[in-house]
Amino acid sequence: MVDEAEEQFFNEHFPNPLNNCYRILGVPKSATLEDIKKAYRKLALQYHPKNNPGNEEAHQRFIQVNEAYNALSDEFRRQNYDNIWFGAIEPVRAHNIFDDFFGDRWHRV
Repeated sequence: MVDEAEEQFFNEHFPNPLNNCYRILGVPKSATLEDIKKAYRKLALQYHPKNNPGNEEAHQRFIQVNEAYNALSDEFRRQNYDNIWFGAIEPVRAHNIFDDFFGDRWHRV
C-alpha cells in the first residue's frame, strides 16, 4: 500500500484523509491506472446506494469514491491533480503594479 514517507507527507498536507483522492481509494500515489480501477470497483460496490439503502454515510462515501476515481482515472486529470496538490504548480500571487511604477519612492512618502 502506501509507504512510510508517503504516509508522512499525506499526514502533513492532508490531515483529513477524505481530502486526498489516493487515500479515498486506498492506493499509493505510485498506483497504476489498473490499480486505481480495481480499488474503485471494490469501493463502488461496497458503498453503492443499492447495497446500502437509506444509509446516508455510505451514499456520501460513494460520491467521494466516484469523485476520486474521476480525478485519477485519466492520465491528464491525474497529472493536473498531482501538480496542484503535490506542489509542482505554485499558486499565483497578485502583482503590485504600484511597486513597478513608483518603486522605493512610494514607500518613503
